[in-house]
Amino acid sequence: MKEYQVSARKYRPSKFEDVVGQNHITNTLSNAINNNQIAHAYLFCGPRGVGKTSCARIFAKLINNETSSEYNLFELDGASNNSVDDIRNLIDQVKIPPQIGKYKTYIIDEVHMLSKSAFNAFLKTLEEPPKHSIFILATTEKEKIIPTILSRCQIFDFNRISTNEISNYLQKISTQEDIQVEQETLNLISEKSDGSLRDALSTFDKIYTYCNKKWDYKEVTNILQSLDFSFAIKLTNNIIDENIPECLIQINEVFEKGFDGKEIIQIMIEHFRNLMMIKIPSTQKLIEKNQDFINLISPQSKKFSNKQILQALSCLNECTLNYKNSVNQRFLVELSIMQLCSLSDLDLKKKLLIPNPNLNHKKTDTQSIEDNPNESVLTKKSNLETPNTTGISFNTQEEKKQPLKPKASKAETIKNVGIKLADNQLIDTDLISISDEIIAMKSSNQNNIEEKKEKTEWIENKLINKWQLFSQELKKKEKINLHNIFDRYLPKKNNNTIKLKLVSLSEKAEIQEIKSELLFFIRKELKNDFIDLDISISEEKQKNMLHTKEERYSHLLEKNAKIAILKDKLDLTKI
Repeated sequence: MKEYQVSARKYRPSKFEDVVGQNHITNTLSNAINNNQIAHAYLFCGPRGVGKTSCARIFAKLINNETSSEYNLFELDGASNNSVDDIRNLIDQVKIPPQIGKYKTYIIDEVHMLSKSAFNAFLKTLEEPPKHSIFILATTEKEKIIPTILSRCQIFDFNRISTNEISNYLQKISTQEDIQVEQETLNLISEKSDGSLRDALSTFDKIYTYCNKKWDYKEVTNILQSLDFSFAIKLTNNIIDENIPECLIQINEVFEKGFDGKEIIQIMIEHFRNLMMIKIPSTQKLIEKNQDFINLISPQSKKFSNKQILQALSCLNECTLNYKNSVNQRFLVELSIMQLCSLSDLDLKKKLLIPNPNLNHKKTDTQSIEDNPNESVLTKKSNLETPNTTGISFNTQEEKKQPLKPKASKAETIKNVGIKLADNQLIDTDLISISDEIIAMKSSNQNNIEEKKEKTEWIENKLINKWQLFSQELKKKEKINLHNIFDRYLPKKNNNTIKLKLVSLSEKAEIQEIKSELLFFIRKELKNDFIDLDISISEEKQKNMLHTKEERYSHLLEKNAKIAILKDKLDLTKI
C-alpha cells in the first residue's frame, strides 16, 4: 500500500516558479543569487501558510548550486529552542565551515518566540557571521522582534495569497488527482483559507477524504459548516421587503442544519461590503468574485443608500464583537437581522416644525408659506398687525423697494421666519429653533428620569445578603484582595446610607475604585436609587508589631512570668 502524504507536503514548491503569490520576493531572491549579492541574514515575515519556509529552503538549495544542499541546511524551531543555551549551541555550530558546498544555511522558524536574553546572545553572530553562514529568520509576528535584530536583516514581507490564486492552484491539483469539482466549490475553499495556501490544502485533503473523486457543492458546504452567498442574497431580499418573519424562518433553517450563528453574521458582513463596493465602479475590483456575481447582486445595491449600508455593517460588526460573550447567541443574531429589516426607519428625519401650544390658529404661517411659496416671508409678516406691546415697526417703503427674491426653499423659509431684534427678542411665531427643541427634549428626559427613580425601603439583613453576592462576583473575576476585604468587613445601615468601617487607607482606596460599580449593584438589587456609601477608618490603635527579640521576649513575659524561670533553669538564650 502506497504511503499517504498530505497535499501540503506532496505539492510543496521545489523551485521559485512554483511558489504561489509571492513573485516580488522570488524575483528578488533569484536576482540576488544571479548577481552574487547574497546577504548574511534575511527575515521572512507574513501570515501562516504563504511560503516563508518553502522560499527559505529553495534559496538554501540554489545558493549551493543544488549540490548536496541537504547537508548544509539546518532548521531550528524558535518556539521550542528559545533559551540562551540553544542559541549558544547554534553559534558553536556556525563556526564550522561546510564540508560540501559553499554555504551553510540556518533557518530559524517562529523566531519571535526567542527569549530576550537569547536575542541578545544572538546579536553579535547575526551581525558578523562567518562568510560561509547565512541566517534566514521566519516569523508571523514581526512586531515582537527587537529592533536590533530587525536592523541586521534584509526584511521580506510575504503577502496573503489572493482567493483567485489559491483557487487556480487547487484547480491544477484537482486535475492532477482526477477530481471532478466545480469552480464554485474551489472558490469556497479558497475563501475559507483566509489567504493561507497551507490551510486551503488541508481543507482540500479533508474534503477529498469524504467525497473522493466527485465533489458536490452542497456536501462541501456542510463539511465546512459554511454558508454560501445564495443564502445571503435570499436573506437580503427579505431584508429589503422588511419581512422579519421570513428572515427568522430562514435563520432557523440554518441553525437546524448545525451551522454556527457567527457564520450568518460573517457572510452578511461580506455581502453588505460587496453591496457598498458595487456602488462605485472603481471599487468593484475589490470584490473577489466574477462579473456574473456582481451583476446578480447589483440590483440589491440600488435598494440601499450608502448610509443604510454603513448602518447595516455597523450593526453586524457590533454583533460580532458581542457574540462570544453573549448569553443567548442565537437571539443576538436574530436581533441583528431584525434591525437590518428596520434600516428604512432609521432614515426618517426629525420634524423641524412644531406648533406653538400657546396659539390656536386654524392655519399657521408656515402652512401659508407652504401653500403659496412664491410670496415673500417678510411681506407676509409685514401685513400682520403687530401689537404695540412688542415695540416693533416695519419700514414697508424700504421693503417695497427691495427686488423680489427668487423662490426660497423650505429650509431657507424656516430660517428666515425667526427675525432677531435688537433687544434679542423674537417675533411671536409658531416655529421654534432646533436647539430650543433639543433643550426642551433634554429637560423632558431629565424629568422622566427623576420620576422613574425608585426609593424602596430596605433592611440591613438584605443589604448584607447583596453585599456577599457582590463579594462572590469579585471572586469569580479573580479580584481576590477585594473579595477578602468584602468578607472581612460587613456594612451597617444608617437611614439610607451604607456605613463601612475599615482599618487602613489602602483598603479604603481599593473600595473607592469600585464604589460606582458597587453602588450601581446595590441600588439595583435593593430598588433604591438614593442609597449612598460612607467609608471611614477605624480609630482603634493597631497592635504594635514585635520586631526585635527583646520585644518578643517581653511580650511572652507579660503573658506568662514563669517563662523567666524556665529560661534561667535551662540556661536558654533569646533568638
